Amino acid sequence: MIDIHSAPEPPLYEVRAGDTVLYTEPEPGFSPDSNLAAQRALDDVALRGLFALEETRSLDFVIVADSVAELRTLQNELYAYAGADEPSEDETRLLTRLEEALEAAGPGARVGTREVGIACRLRAGSPTHRQVVRQ
Repeated sequence: MIDIHSAPEPPLYEVRAGDTVLYTEPEPGFSPDSNLAAQRALDDVALRGLFALEETRSLDFVIVADSVAELRTLQNELYAYAGADEPSEDETRLLTRLEEALEAAGPGARVGTREVGIACRLRAGSPTHRQVVRQ
């Protein structure tokens, strides 16, 4: 079985020019609860002997856009199942700061998000428990 879930750390909003990060800020109001629940579920199936962890790797979930408006559209499409809400006051202030940083960066700069993910490969039917840990 393959499991892919987000790590329990806040996604980062970034403004970049090529490979250079010009501005970064964590997602306001981030709560790791659902990400920690995914971690506990994997630990639970391992403890019960249903699956054994064979491999864990970290990966980045990245969204890149040419404007803050495009970024919001991509996020709304991606998270439509979660009932995307209007941005909170903190999110609105973040979006304003991103727009300012993107404008100050000049032509060719892009805005996006970077979220750390965890990919785990599990094998069925082994009672050996190894806690799932991000590498």
